[in-house]
Amino acid sequence: MTSELQMKANTQNAQLSTGPLSLEGKQIVSRNAIKHGIFAKDLVINSGDGRENLQEYQELLSDLTKDLKPIGRMESILVEKIAVNYWRLRRMVRYETGAIRGGLDEYRESVVRSQNQWAYRHLELEYYSYSDEISDIAFQQQQLKVELISSPSFDPAVEQIAWEYVLRGRFHKMIDDPAEEDLIPARKYVAGLSPQMRGKLRKEMLEEAENILAEMEKVRALQIKFDRTEKEKSLPALAHLNKVIRYESSLEGSIFKNLAALRSLQQCRDSERRQ
Repeated sequence: MTSELQMKANTQNAQLSTGPLSLEGKQIVSRNAIKHGIFAKDLVINSGDGRENLQEYQELLSDLTKDLKPIGRMESILVEKIAVNYWRLRRMVRYETGAIRGGLDEYRESVVRSQNQWAYRHLELEYYSYSDEISDIAFQQQQLKVELISSPSFDPAVEQIAWEYVLRGRFHKMIDDPAEEDLIPARKYVAGLSPQMRGKLRKEMLEEAENILAEMEKVRALQIKFDRTEKEKSLPALAHLNKVIRYESSLEGSIFKNLAALRSLQQCRDSERRQ
């Protein structure tokens, strides 16, 4: 039989206990209340492509438990119902994002496929495809190139872009950033051309530069159309949007309902304690 002194000692020892100090121990304790949750097992998808992280749900429930401080089975169930609805809200946001992204991807793929098929039939594009992304810098550089070649003062014998063109077109050497020694053969080739042949070379270069610029404009015009459509399609289709709004309203209503019920139980408990 426990003596009165032993009971006092046990009480004092219990007051000195602060629980686990290690991070691992605290994580284990934080999940103690969750082991008895009635929804966790069936709520969290634990396999397949839509697999969810049980630990994340447990942390959500643990944090809500710390914030709302339920006592007893009924209050704990209400807190868990709140956690369940927040978890469903997270799924709803994921669904909304996926619906938007899916619509945009489907639109882009259909337009690019249609444009590429048309281009294939008409041999429209030679240097690009409609799925390419052309930066402002690249486009501006090509504009400057066209202006330079079309200038009356342009002389292929002294312009490096002419030597690079000859290196690529006459010597069939595809070098992105040729060194000075790489350009020597092309420079000698241009220097040996007659004025008439240099004029022909300049015309040939200008035609290619203008064709490249025209293709850039077509591809960029389609990209602008994509960007505009992306803004227009920043919400799911109306049928999906109505579902999202109704579902979100339903979940938020359930959260506030369960929270009000929890507060009512806690107030009753506090009132009984004070009496």
